[in-house]
Amino acid sequence: MVGIARQVQRNEEMIAVQQAEMVCDRTPGCGGADFNEYFAIRQRIGEREKALARQNVAARRAAAVDSLARLRVGDVIRVPGGRRAGLAVVLDPDVGGPPGRLGAEPRPLVLTEDRWAGRITAGEFGAAVDVLTRVRVPKHFNHRSPQERRDLAAALRQAVAQHGVARRGGRGSRRSGDDSEIVELRRQLRRHPCHACPDREEHARWAERRARLERDTVALREKVATRTGSLTRTFDRICGLLEARGYLSAGQVTETGRMLARIWTEADLLVAECLRRGVWNDLDPSELAAAVSIVVFESRRDSDENAAVPRGPVADAIDATVKLWSEVEAAEAQRGLELTREPDLGFVWPMYRWARGETLSRVLASAAEADMPAGDFVRWARQVVDLLGQIADASGVPKTVRTTARAAMQAVTRGVLAQTSVG
Repeated sequence: MVGIARQVQRNEEMIAVQQAEMVCDRTPGCGGADFNEYFAIRQRIGEREKALARQNVAARRAAAVDSLARLRVGDVIRVPGGRRAGLAVVLDPDVGGPPGRLGAEPRPLVLTEDRWAGRITAGEFGAAVDVLTRVRVPKHFNHRSPQERRDLAAALRQAVAQHGVARRGGRGSRRSGDDSEIVELRRQLRRHPCHACPDREEHARWAERRARLERDTVALREKVATRTGSLTRTFDRICGLLEARGYLSAGQVTETGRMLARIWTEADLLVAECLRRGVWNDLDPSELAAAVSIVVFESRRDSDENAAVPRGPVADAIDATVKLWSEVEAAEAQRGLELTREPDLGFVWPMYRWARGETLSRVLASAAEADMPAGDFVRWARQVVDLLGQIADASGVPKTVRTTARAAMQAVTRGVLAQTSVG
């Protein structure tokens, strides 16, 4: 957002510079605002010419399709360009097209002077197709027979010679008269004082650069407005969610809101809900470390919601945490917010056994991911320690939970974790 806003400012400064370059002291009535007016006329002429060109292309295409649909067997036509350019005789007009090809353009089967037989399309013609003469095509003509193609090609050349049909057509003019709007715009252009300026094209180059910058600046402003609106809507939705759950009240941060403000994790709201509801209150240090691991750990494969967990209080706490996650996810989805990631139980056993003092080899053997490297274990364990530290320091957390969190940090920070922390 800041980068885009700065780019807008730079563009505006450059536009002012380019506007100054258009000031003219050689021709009265030229330069500055006057040249802006002159350049606007030039732009309107260009836009009108492009619009007419598109209309002409569409009209010529429609005329070609219509004329191909009216061809009959034996009509001699001229293919204007491409590899099959030249005269050809129609073998099959293909008026209706094959079954199931509703609304498709006609693709008549033709034979050219050089004995090629195949279907042609409207795209090979720049305008309506004229019938130049006719040739008699045998009733059961087989275009796959080389001999029959040779005989009909000879008859085509003979008919062309008899009727004096030119083998090459003239280009013809595609203009059907000047458009009245363009005529008037060109008249205004010639009458404008800037038209006689000897530096007219130099001014026009600066004007074109300025116009391009203005277009870019408008697009950037629209992007800023769109993103700002999106951020505002998201902010309002988050505030609504926090107010509904008691973390804000009339725009003011509540006591539980201050607790939430001290938690930094992707699942911060879920952690705060667990602390506020007392889900982790009755856990010992190893159980608390195992319970909080489900909100930070993310396995490389799809998480298994039925993964084994230690029995007793930690299992109950994990069940309650998952239920709270379902509530939070539903509230987020209702407001169109990004959903909190589902808790992952894949690190519960390793964290529980490590906090209870077991060896690293036995801990890794208990991981849901059988091939978990020791480096991955250390990385996830340190994230658990980090979250435990946030819980220990957050305001509004019961003193017993804060004490348990500190004890859990000490239980986890041993062996290889203590060595990496010192390093």
